[in-house]
Order: sequence, then structure tokens, then C-alpha cells
Amino acid sequence: MLLEAQLTLEADRLSIKQIFAAPIDQLFACFTQAELLCQWHAPGEMQTTAEVDLKVGGHYRIAMKDAEGQVFTAIGE
Repeated sequence: MLLEAQLTLEADRLSIKQIFAAPIDQLFACFTQAELLCQWHAPGEMQTTAEVDLKVGGHYRIAMKDAEGQVFTAIGE
């Protein structure tokens, strides 16, 4: 359950803060395990795939495919 959400916009930064009423280990798993990330990250009926590599120098990749077949990808290190 989401208790609070804050959004801050600056010239070169977007900060999002959310407070959840859930155990920290479950929240950590939802952001770091690909199969759990796919269950909540994309809106609506998008098909989602994810890769998460948590080691130093690792990366993440989340691809969301909409009903028309367009793919939206988020990547990072």
C-alpha cells in the first residue's frame, strides 16, 4: 500500500519519493528481481521483460511492449 508520494522537478533532475507500508525486504525484491519487476513496472496491458544485474558494473534493462507492438525501454548501470 502506498502511503505517500512526492515529486520534485528541478532544471536537470527529477526526484520521486514514495513511502510504502510493506517490509523493506519485499520492496527491495520488487525492484531487484526481474520476475517481480515485470509484474508492476509497466502500465496497463503492456508486456514487460526485465534484466537486473546487481553486481558492481552491472546493469538493468526493462522493456515494455504496448498493444501496437511499440517497445519502450529503460536502461541503466
